[in-house]
Amino acid sequence: REMIYWFSLIDGSEIEGDLIQKMFKENNENQISEANRNLMRKSLINYQFKSGKYIISIHKQIQMIIYKTIENDLELSQKLKEKILFLFSSDEELNKQNFEMKQIIKHLIKISKFSIESKEMSKILNNIGFYFQKISSNLTKSLNYLEQSLKILRSIYPNDNQPEIAATLNNIGYVYFALGKYDEALNYYEQSLKILRSIYPNDNHSDIATSLNNIGSVY
Repeated sequence: REMIYWFSLIDGSEIEGDLIQKMFKENNENQISEANRNLMRKSLINYQFKSGKYIISIHKQIQMIIYKTIENDLELSQKLKEKILFLFSSDEELNKQNFEMKQIIKHLIKISKFSIESKEMSKILNNIGFYFQKISSNLTKSLNYLEQSLKILRSIYPNDNQPEIAATLNNIGYVYFALGKYDEALNYYEQSLKILRSIYPNDNHSDIATSLNNIGSVY
């Protein structure tokens, strides 16, 4: 039951077997395989081998029907969404190689629509922004996700004096710089530097050096 609900919450076009193993790590491999076979027998999912890995897919219409069902089970829905956020915000998933990240990003974009404000969600949004900035070169989309990330962080913390907020402000500044909007870039870089100096009052930190360098690049 949890597995088919989980399939409805992420991108269903290609779900790699290793993600399923990580998501349901409390179950052994035989239990996971048996659950997949039961879902296949009911024609709820498809199964194939691709590039040496087994891939699960689920039709969008089936996803929609199951999603509506899980949304009525608030306790299970919340539990699975929190597990998904924890999985996809882990450093292991965030540091995938570029070609793997292109597959992961489809899941992240769907997950980003969860109505959950948490550090994990902020991290996911920030990572989507990084993807569109560095890999896809879509700066407008990058800015959108980074601003969403910043909004969540500011709703979580009582003030801006947090390394995560400073880093996100710096990332936003970088996107504005890449867009050629230097006044906006400088504004965000300076906000980031101000926070970093409140956290590290002796200026003895590599993030401050990076921030100063970014400001210098604007001038």
